Amino acid sequence: MENAILQVKGVNISYNKQLILDNFSIELKQGEISSLLGHNGAGKTTAINILLGLTEKMSGEILFKGVKISDQYQYFKSKIGFVPDDDELFDDLTAYEYLQFLGKSRKIPNKDFLNVTNHLLDVFNLYKYKDNLLKTYSHGMRRKIQIISGLIHKPEVLIVDEPTNGLDPDMIITFKELLVAIRNLGTAILISTHNLDFAESISDHVTIIKTGEIKLSGYKSDILKNLEAKNLEEAYIKINLDKNKLNSIRNVFNYDKHAIS
Repeated sequence: MENAILQVKGVNISYNKQLILDNFSIELKQGEISSLLGHNGAGKTTAINILLGLTEKMSGEILFKGVKISDQYQYFKSKIGFVPDDDELFDDLTAYEYLQFLGKSRKIPNKDFLNVTNHLLDVFNLYKYKDNLLKTYSHGMRRKIQIISGLIHKPEVLIVDEPTNGLDPDMIITFKELLVAIRNLGTAILISTHNLDFAESISDHVTIIKTGEIKLSGYKSDILKNLEAKNLEEAYIKINLDKNKLNSIRNVFNYDKHAIS
């Protein structure tokens, strides 16, 4: 498909004879933000590992610019950025030392590294702390370093797991604006999130997954129109929540107290 830079086609994965992903297919397009939504255990983490090329035992194929990533893995790695849902870092390095290590390992020209890194440190209010050891950083500060780590090499594809995790409201807005800015420069972005409001505000394309199976995938505007939903939360409820369970939740206190002994 036009502008599709990363494609996953018909992937099936099982662990201990249990199907984790069932015929999983997704396309990330240049200049678009896609959201992957689903409950805990739905298969989102496995899907991210597939997109990163970290899963080998699978059927189906993964293409980057139309070529199997297994045939160009080092090139593929150099073009993809990842912001994980944790804050694991090299604690005995300063923030700047850590980012310099990443810059050298990715062979980023020094001028480009300095320009991008210093700008991002300033955007996330970390520049004055850049020479502090990472072990002194709070969880939110560490998450910001993870975000910067995923961006300093100007990836063509960016994958972000739980973008709002550990960030205060100001930084959530900052990160959202940053994602929109790099989307507008042509980067293909996938976010995996539980935050439906964040996905609502930023996504062009949405994929909803349940127990390893894609239940719905398409442009957000088309999904809302077809489901006659006023927002993404309402669409998600219609697709992913059992009606009987939903009614039970809504009536949790609507019972005959005299029937309880």
